[in-house]
Amino acid sequence: MKLGYGVYTDRPHIPGVVAQLGARVVLLFDSALQLAPAIRALCPDILIIGRKYFPIQSWNPDPYLAYTDGCNIADQLPISQYPDVDVWQSYNEAISNDDPPEKWAAYDMFERGFTDRIHYLGKKSIIGNIACGNGTDAQLLEMYPSMAKADYFGYHAYTSKETPGLIDQWYFNRYRSWIEEFSTRSLRFPPVILTEVGTYWPWKHPENYPLGECVELDPRPVFRSILEEMNTDWRIIGGCVFCLGDSGGWSGFDIDGEVDIMPSEGGTPMQLKEQFPDIHTGWIADGGDDEESFRFYLMATRRLPVTEANFKILGERLKSHIQELVNIGLELHP
Repeated sequence: MKLGYGVYTDRPHIPGVVAQLGARVVLLFDSALQLAPAIRALCPDILIIGRKYFPIQSWNPDPYLAYTDGCNIADQLPISQYPDVDVWQSYNEAISNDDPPEKWAAYDMFERGFTDRIHYLGKKSIIGNIACGNGTDAQLLEMYPSMAKADYFGYHAYTSKETPGLIDQWYFNRYRSWIEEFSTRSLRFPPVILTEVGTYWPWKHPENYPLGECVELDPRPVFRSILEEMNTDWRIIGGCVFCLGDSGGWSGFDIDGEVDIMPSEGGTPMQLKEQFPDIHTGWIADGGDDEESFRFYLMATRRLPVTEANFKILGERLKSHIQELVNIGLELHP
């Protein structure tokens, strides 16, 4: 399906989680690139995007020197180290509404240099990766030459800032206006991959957000709506939910351990038995019962991460079972 994961951890259970979802695309951050061979083995047809973190994202204001900067950034990517990665991302959220036209023009040259070098190295490029709600139609038109070269265009699609969970034109679907502008001018706009997808505000671990940024939100219907919205647009190749695994500072978005919030292709929440069908069949054959017990089995076998909350639940269950055992013993041996 179109909705996949942005992976930001190298935990060993992740390739299995990715495979069970059946997504078209997956994005691997620096911290997850080493999972590429395992994901490829499980998902031969999946499109794997690699992203390297650059603490400083800069390019020369001179357009011709900016082109060289783009080539140099491509050369810094670990392409030969990870041959299973199909597509490489350039900078991430590097330009915004506040930047003047000349900076956008130089950025276009940077992206041209990046794509040319990536192609020379035998891989595909994804450029842009524009932050949610950024980029006017006029600003994106500055990038039409690099759009003509790139294999994919990346956008970060999040639900509304003002109305949590709402899919709107300005935040989630901003890219559609750009495509229309390009189309009216007979300019190519590359296929779109939403390199980040999700809710604008964090929805879990409010203790980590002392300024109150965390909102009360059930993510299940939100992600279901996101998938349904993506399915209405053939120009989207896929999207990568932010985030599977917290690389640092993003605990409010991390769905690792809660991947059952992801919808299925039909737009309904996936149960664990749908994500791990073969394992679930064996579990039932061995006498397993409900979905919740299956979750704990997956944790015990390292296919899902153990969370503190679930550890406490298991502790309470253990106390209950011990008490039941004591009661049965007293009945047998009063």
